Amino acid sequence: MRIAVLADIHANAPALRAVLAEIDRDPVEAIVVGGDVLGGPLVEATFKLLDA
Repeated sequence: MRIAVLADIHANAPALRAVLAEIDRDPVEAIVVGGDVLGGPLVEATFKLLDA
């Protein structure tokens, strides 16, 4: 089982978008988010990416 582990996103939507694009190219069975998600500049955009 392949798992992607994400942490310290800090509402950096462009970086998260790039990571999710890599995951789309090389799929995993699960994504685990370890925290520090929304404390940064692009909270709404980051939340929308994670909610998709």
